[in-house]
Amino acid sequence: MKRAIGLCVCVTLVLIPVVVSARTTERMLAANKAAESELGRKKLNRIGFYMRGQQHRPVKHEVGQFSVTGRTPAVLRTDAQACEVAFLSALASLQAHALEQGGNAIVRIDSVTRGKETTSTSDYRCLVGATIAHVGLRGDIVVLDQ
Repeated sequence: MKRAIGLCVCVTLVLIPVVVSARTTERMLAANKAAESELGRKKLNRIGFYMRGQQHRPVKHEVGQFSVTGRTPAVLRTDAQACEVAFLSALASLQAHALEQGGNAIVRIDSVTRGKETTSTSDYRCLVGATIAHVGLRGDIVVLDQ
């Protein structure tokens, strides 16, 4: 009997972390709010970004479509904090790539995570679990008319 109880306790202790780490929550958060945060002002550069459907100056030249991923540890952060860091990381990567390619803006940005495309004029999609937050972005690098 004691052996059976001990076995049950061991199995439970092994399975609890697996169940807890399996949490995945989808969050929709404001892109501009993240960009205007203190961290956003530090991480982002002068390359303009526009979510799909947002107005921007006319496109002079299309450079190409690119996808990036931002991931960050979610431990000891709220879901919103972890998602903001992951979004800013992805957007900063997209902006750096735009600079390398000679672009001055990223337009038609969509969130793409786990094969699901999310289109919004203001929000990005984040998947956050017990340990990692993930944001995928796809956008068109362009040169806008001055």
